Amino acid sequence: MSLISQIQNIFINKLNKYMKQDRIIELDGLRAIAIIFVIIVHFIFNQLQVPDNPFLLALYKLIGYTWSGVDLFFILSGYLIGGILIDNKNSPNYFKTFYTRRFFRIFPLYYLFLAMMILLSFLLNSNINSLYYREISIFSYLTYTQNIVSFFTHSPIGITWSLAIEEQFYLFLPFIIYFFDRKKLPYVFLIFITISIILRSFFYYPYSLDQLFYRMDSLLMGSICAFYLKEDRWFELINKHYKFFIIAFWGILATIIGLILTDIVLIHCIQNNLLFLLLNLLYSTLLIIVILNKSNVLSKILRNRLMVSIGQVSYGIYLYHLIVLGSLFKIVLKQNPSLNNLKDLTIIIFSIIITYFLSIISYKIYEKPILKIGSRFKY
Repeated sequence: MSLISQIQNIFINKLNKYMKQDRIIELDGLRAIAIIFVIIVHFIFNQLQVPDNPFLLALYKLIGYTWSGVDLFFILSGYLIGGILIDNKNSPNYFKTFYTRRFFRIFPLYYLFLAMMILLSFLLNSNINSLYYREISIFSYLTYTQNIVSFFTHSPIGITWSLAIEEQFYLFLPFIIYFFDRKKLPYVFLIFITISIILRSFFYYPYSLDQLFYRMDSLLMGSICAFYLKEDRWFELINKHYKFFIIAFWGILATIIGLILTDIVLIHCIQNNLLFLLLNLLYSTLLIIVILNKSNVLSKILRNRLMVSIGQVSYGIYLYHLIVLGSLFKIVLKQNPSLNNLKDLTIIIFSIIITYFLSIISYKIYEKPILKIGSRFKY
């Protein structure tokens, strides 16, 4: 065996070892990017007026697409959950362990948040429905069906539509992975991705995008990434063509920016699907680049202590951020959130800081001890 081949094998083995770590730190950095995008769209974009200046208008349009941070979360979830299930599909306690660990990860903070919202409604002498602008039973929120019986809002409790999608996804993904032959999984995932695209194309309605089967393509793209990156043969091939993914990332990004800024008029359903598809491909490509871990600059950014910290508490940030923003504006300025002057900007900055530290306290005091209980359940 030549020296080059030996070095190549050593490098691949190190990469495989890296892939099998319990925790890839850079993924916390990706979570941080996802939640920062969500904060930008809720704290900045939603408060802005459409500008007249062409340059500012272009910037406004681009900022508007930070809503796709939710899809980056979906792809990360699909990758992590899909990878765990694929690795452990032969485990005798496959279902029990998966759902027990998911319970301890998701449910405690979510139900604490709901309890806080109900308490807040009593303190404000207001019906709980006023917190999300529509008469709907709190029962739907308790059962993760709010996205089915309600519609998308940016209210403090309405944003949980994305959590409902993830929980519904967890109800069927473990069964698909368990009952289908491992080699057939990518084809099964592609069938469901196609269904999602068809639904958005021909059965689109105003609030369909907060329904599982209209958004499951991003989750399943993450699972496809997990499948191929966990197969040694495919991993070596992907690693060998690393430069292709770099070129693809920048090419997809340029295409997305071009579509957003040029206002190219396509058939509406094609326009929607094209942007969704391109964004999902962009984030999937980014995930692969991060997993291959060949860029020192990108790795340093994602491993930055602040980025890792933000990523670790991103679940809390997602749940708390709007209620903090709304409460501060009501208490300090006696108004709804806006961004018209320096006072508004100051409140927004303080809202970000308070949300971050509230999430850290919540994670250390409440979430982390509960997560330790869940981690006792092993495959």
